[in-house]
Amino acid sequence: MAAEKVKTELICPSPDIVLVIGQPPQVKLMVSSAVLKNASAVSAAMLGPQFREGQEVESTAQPKEINLPDDNPETVSDMCHMLHSKTVHKYLTGASAATILELAITIDKYACVDALRMQAHAILLGNLDLYADLDLATNGQRMVAAYLLDNSRAFRLSTGRLISGVTTPYSSLLLEEWACHISPMALYGLEAKRSEAQRNLLHNLASEYLPQPDVDYARFITQLCKAVDVSTWPPKLESHSIDQLLSYVKKMNTINTNLGQKLSTAKLASVVKALEENCDGLCLACVKEQNADVVKQCTEKLHGRR
Repeated sequence: MAAEKVKTELICPSPDIVLVIGQPPQVKLMVSSAVLKNASAVSAAMLGPQFREGQEVESTAQPKEINLPDDNPETVSDMCHMLHSKTVHKYLTGASAATILELAITIDKYACVDALRMQAHAILLGNLDLYADLDLATNGQRMVAAYLLDNSRAFRLSTGRLISGVTTPYSSLLLEEWACHISPMALYGLEAKRSEAQRNLLHNLASEYLPQPDVDYARFITQLCKAVDVSTWPPKLESHSIDQLLSYVKKMNTINTNLGQKLSTAKLASVVKALEENCDGLCLACVKEQNADVVKQCTEKLHGRR
């Protein structure tokens, strides 16, 4: 049986090293050692004199080969193209969250986060803009990718979607192979912040609309449940996302008491605003610093919101 042909990609016009990626059939990436060394301390060490690969003379006439059998050819190729200032079009047209996470893992492994910070920023935020998925796995992958690529804005946005749009326990993310790439503090923060938002919502509503002597409260609750299409009030928190609860609250100003009085629009607006603030995503720096107050709104200016 004939051996499968090795695919070769010429990434640099004058390559002096060839990265041989993956298991047969492998992919050979012809790249510049200078670009890799400048981008990453890991590559600089790997191509330095203390390693066998770095002891061989680098030459464009006879590029030396470096074997990386454990890596994914596609993601290493994408990373090398970006390092050589080349566009990888699939990220412009909407790569999946899983593909972006694979790229993030590779970039982090080879310590190229700083070198590719601008590209990573565009890829992460572009994906969040293109897709409004609220499922646990997709936003979990975005969260981990943002964590690895040190992008605080994408981390805040993806964790915000997890807090507001998901009802599943975040601990189920621990079953994913990629969960090892993020601090457990992130999962704690998500669970704590979602629970706080739910508690605050019910507390704020109760404090504003406790039964009054001149209000038929039973009738009011019946009207409320009918208007927002739930069987009981408050609705079961474990089966309703924060976004769903928020939509219910926004409908409440259409409910009349038996006296024909509408609930205060201003008070409802304050409840909605407080709920939206509770669902703001997590601060990346606080999570990485293992800050016990990760649930609270971060006020550290140095942490930023890139």
